[in-house]
Amino acid sequence: MSALKFVVIFSCLLAFASCSSQKTNPCETKDWFEQGRIDGIRGDIAQRFQQHLNSCPEDPKKTRYQDLYHSGRSAGLTVYCQPSSGFELGRSGTAYKDVCPTILKADFLRQYLKGQKVLELEKEKADLQNRKREVKSILDHSSPSANVRKSYLIELDSIEDELQEGDRRMSRLLKENKTSTVQ
Repeated sequence: MSALKFVVIFSCLLAFASCSSQKTNPCETKDWFEQGRIDGIRGDIAQRFQQHLNSCPEDPKKTRYQDLYHSGRSAGLTVYCQPSSGFELGRSGTAYKDVCPTILKADFLRQYLKGQKVLELEKEKADLQNRKREVKSILDHSSPSANVRKSYLIELDSIEDELQEGDRRMSRLLKENKTSTVQ
């Protein structure tokens, strides 16, 4: 093998070896805007950026990453902070982390509170239905005195009235939610 071939081959091997031994900074390849957008859509707090950054080695481009992340998070929050999202978040019982920008906050919170009210009505309805089953079971499987039986029947009527009123309130809230999200 000629000396020239040896030098060329050795140089190529050395170049490949040095390329493979260089570690890439995961923060340089990360799409910071997209990460921020995803976190915004989830309603994550701004400090979430710091958690992502903790996985990075010390990096002089940190400010650039932060700017990209916060731009993406702002874009994501415009999705998260829609009134319909507020309603669903409230209805699911999930806590609101006070992340919506001022311009979107009022409508979001209005629907969030309606969603919480629907959740409360759903829980009340379940409790009333459970009590109704209990009272019916008592009436069906025991022989209460006439006065006790009468009080259970009055309670059943009262439960039925409360269930109907709860259904009306729930329908009204759901209708208001549907109307406000269409506008």
